[in-house]
Amino acid sequence: MNRFLSLCILTMSLGFVFPAPLVAQSDQGHMSHGAKTMTMTGEGVVKRLSNASVTLKHGPIGATMPPMTMEFAVADAALLRDLKKGDEVTFTITSDMLIIEIGAKNKTR
Repeated sequence: MNRFLSLCILTMSLGFVFPAPLVAQSDQGHMSHGAKTMTMTGEGVVKRLSNASVTLKHGPIGATMPPMTMEFAVADAALLRDLKKGDEVTFTITSDMLIIEIGAKNKTR
């Protein structure tokens, strides 16, 4: 298990690339020079919130990331405004592991 986690961390630190069939192209312009940002979506549960990040216990993200608990930076702290610990969420991340969209599932308020 430790070897697996080490491999996951190493893969992410080397800027892992999502396999082409699993990638959705976004026109949101998060990369310079008009390039498209590769994104993937996932589902998880909020474990901790801070000003600029969220820790999620998430399920598998595509075929490249297994389920785990992980802290993600967010593109804009305002994305976290309506979330609380324990919320079930869906989210979109970029290939550099930045959350650009996140929202509670079936929120009843």
